[in-house]
Amino acid sequence: MQYLKEETRHKILSVALREFAARGYKDASMRQIAAKAEMTVGNIYRYYDNKAALFDALVRPAWEQLKSVIVIDKRIGSAGGMTPHNLPVAQIAQEIIRLARDYGQKFYILLFKSEGSPYQSAYDRLIQRIVERFEQELFPLVPVEARDRFLPELLAKTIVDGFFTIMDTCGDDPTRMEKLFGQLLAIMLKDVDQRMKG
Repeated sequence: MQYLKEETRHKILSVALREFAARGYKDASMRQIAAKAEMTVGNIYRYYDNKAALFDALVRPAWEQLKSVIVIDKRIGSAGGMTPHNLPVAQIAQEIIRLARDYGQKFYILLFKSEGSPYQSAYDRLIQRIVERFEQELFPLVPVEARDRFLPELLAKTIVDGFFTIMDTCGDDPTRMEKLFGQLLAIMLKDVDQRMKG
């Protein structure tokens, strides 16, 4: 059995990360990754059986963490009305911030560039979970005539997509990024139950 070098594995993963971020899973190819890594396709296959295995090596840690976010179930405090911090959906948002900070581009690829892979439903599953939380937490507090079934989905997508817009803009400045994340949540969720009644 041939010895597999850790630095070669790291180089393959580094190039693959850039390729998947640029092209997505569906359009990236092992041939392109090999060329950009300045090695043969055969050499890459010594490390990863196929494109799916390579993609899995990149995004599985982020996916495992995301699965725990999808099942978050914390109770809101009842005193003082809804704030950006006492909603379980806000706690989900805080976990998304953590994942974005900890996994960066890998988390972005998982959510937005995984079409054609076994992970292609990651974004939809996250959005659906946030929608469910909004429906459980927010709709019971809003008069029936003020409810619109599309609003929870719109809020969920705005939060998740907003986080990645912030990351793209100031990902190299974590202090600014965290501040903007907090401001986005405050704008979206502060007294949202009262604002929906108006």
